[in-house]
Amino acid sequence: MDALLETIYNQAISTYNNKEYKRSLLQFRQVIELANGHPDIQSKAYLYLARILSDSDLKMMFSCLDQSIRMYPNIYEDIVQWSHMIAKEGNNKLSKSINKYLKDKRKELSLVAIDGNNSSTETKECTAIFKSSQAWYSLLKRKWIIWFVGTFIAILFSIGGWSGYSYLSNRYHTSSSININQIKDNVGQVFFVVKLYLPNDLGEVTLPISVGSAFAMSNDGYMITSKHIIEAYDKMKQEEGVLGSDICLCFGPKPTDRYIAKIVHECPYSDVALLKIQKHFSSPLKKTVSMPEYGMEVYACGYPSAALEVSMSLDVKTVADKYSDEIKKYRAKGEADFFSIYPESGYAVSISKGIVSSIKNIDGIQWLQTDASIGPGYSGGPLVSSDAIVIGINTLKHAESDNANMAISIFDKIEKELNPWIK
Repeated sequence: MDALLETIYNQAISTYNNKEYKRSLLQFRQVIELANGHPDIQSKAYLYLARILSDSDLKMMFSCLDQSIRMYPNIYEDIVQWSHMIAKEGNNKLSKSINKYLKDKRKELSLVAIDGNNSSTETKECTAIFKSSQAWYSLLKRKWIIWFVGTFIAILFSIGGWSGYSYLSNRYHTSSSININQIKDNVGQVFFVVKLYLPNDLGEVTLPISVGSAFAMSNDGYMITSKHIIEAYDKMKQEEGVLGSDICLCFGPKPTDRYIAKIVHECPYSDVALLKIQKHFSSPLKKTVSMPEYGMEVYACGYPSAALEVSMSLDVKTVADKYSDEIKKYRAKGEADFFSIYPESGYAVSISKGIVSSIKNIDGIQWLQTDASIGPGYSGGPLVSSDAIVIGINTLKHAESDNANMAISIFDKIEKELNPWIK
């Protein structure tokens, strides 16, 4: 498992354990996309999706279970154990439905009968039988593969000596995994830190509200983000009960990871803005020097934990009501740092892999369409190449984008717009 896949997989499990099911749903989908060549990981991700969907969409749940078993049949026993756990929690109806599904599946897998109420002994016996048959097939297949590859390489060497090896190296070389630490160091989460008075027992509260992402492309603290975030901030300041506010860039859960930001520039013709914080970046992200190409592998980076209700309406009182119980709990402990209302997993940057599927010119701006997942929290974050070169700025879906995930190309026009601050 490569570093990127492992990071997102661990994030997804942590988010699931924190009962942030909507966010973990997106993360496990990312895991499935990234885990080509790891059927066991894909299978586990599908099982997690089934668990998440079991309360809302049984049809999709069983579809995920089908995919899980298809990817890695030995996951069967994990599904049996999950069914037993559901029964212990009192949801007998769901447990019976899963047991019926499992009985049908074991016929497809040529497994001996397993009753839902039996001990796991029969389950292990069935798994052993299945593994045994799979092992013989796998061994036979492996012998043919070894023979074929060995013969092919021998022919290449006999024809061109070391040139055969060079051909293989160049043709099938894959780019190194994206530098996750560089992404973590340079992509920050944007918060509105709002001081407001609430007409209830909370009174005066200073509340952090997660709204999007920003990223560094210079050593001296200039951060690129989306202009609609700045516009939302201006709107929020006018709300009733708001006593004061700041924009804060956050790179982790600790107070030392936070920086107050100043608005430097808002692009007059596109959804791009520039912030400035007092932080030195030793290895900022670099900008592309050429126009991206169709089919190019890209990664969308950002913070999908951003409060969706803020992105849609920016009703700070709604957000305050949502977290009122947590605020009361921290006040009772004598703590005043309400950034803790967000789980630690919410401070981890997420990375979604995809390709550039289209390049469009809309209102004189180059837009990049990608199949990488770009949710509201990704707005203002970078779209980067596999070498962590910035090619675009993630943004909200454009009215003419047919509901596709879009980013604004940072090449040419936007690059010139930001050139006075970012060389």
